[in-house]
Amino acid sequence: MKKNNYDLSNLNLDYETQKKPKVRIKCLKHNNHFHVSPHDFLRYDGGGCKQCENEIRSLTKFKNEREKFLAWFYKNHSKLEIISEFRGMTKLTKIKCSKHKKTSEIIPSVFMHQNTHGCLDCAYEKVRDSRLLSKQQIIEKIRSKKKNNIQLVDVIYNAKTKTTNVIFKCSIHGTQEPVDLRYVRNSSYLCVKCGKSESGYASEKLKELISKKEKGKIASIALIKIIFNDIEALKIGVTTRTLKERYGKYLKEIYFHKKLYEVYAYKIEKDLLEHFRNNIDTRIFLSRLRNKKRFKGDTEILCWSQFDKLKSYLYEQIKNLDIEEINATK
Repeated sequence: MKKNNYDLSNLNLDYETQKKPKVRIKCLKHNNHFHVSPHDFLRYDGGGCKQCENEIRSLTKFKNEREKFLAWFYKNHSKLEIISEFRGMTKLTKIKCSKHKKTSEIIPSVFMHQNTHGCLDCAYEKVRDSRLLSKQQIIEKIRSKKKNNIQLVDVIYNAKTKTTNVIFKCSIHGTQEPVDLRYVRNSSYLCVKCGKSESGYASEKLKELISKKEKGKIASIALIKIIFNDIEALKIGVTTRTLKERYGKYLKEIYFHKKLYEVYAYKIEKDLLEHFRNNIDTRIFLSRLRNKKRFKGDTEILCWSQFDKLKSYLYEQIKNLDIEEINATK
């Protein structure tokens, strides 16, 4: 093969021994001359032509990389096949998923390093299966908080949020909308509507103050308009901070605002929510299931149709308080 690639016509003029001196040879492939000892000409794969040597070295590397990649590929991705010529570790290569009949392009070096699935459908199924918990696993998680009135209906996978969602049925409120596992872990009720009758911190704080016979800090009870997730809503709330500090950019308008001791503020709020329990606005609460963003206090949102009645109820409750208690907060 070397004989066909090189012009050795000067060999008879320059040759003396195998080692010395170097002879002048022409590479017919690259049309260049080079000097090399006859011994090295026979020993080197490229005969002494630098360009031939580089090409042979690159070809050897390419063959090794190809062999290594193909062995790894078919060992780790039995459902995939290569449908284009392998042109190098950094060149696009087309593959096909035998399960989903879809094609895609990969860069072999990146594909090996990241060890991805190579098929978006396969990747989706893998993530889904790893995150989808069984009914039995959910039952184990909620065993300590399971209520007699709650029944586990189904466990589903939410493709949009890539999370496990759970559907419960309440003997009081019926089948519920799917809720994520975070709600399941944090809720004491499992039924969303049952949980709305208690407002978490406010309820516990009220119980604590009553049991200790304390009045607590000065707090604001207010009826306000908020906008969250593009939803305009009417909210009742209690806070020991300023309304601006508590509700920030979501606060749009204040319809009623009174400062009282915590025990009175929380009691009025609790009674109001119980009184208007059939007029709870769930739009903001349910929007978090779609947007994965929650507004803290989204269980104290009331229907706009009750606006006048809510204001009247608040004024009436304040009026019924001992006037000395109201003055003490001024």
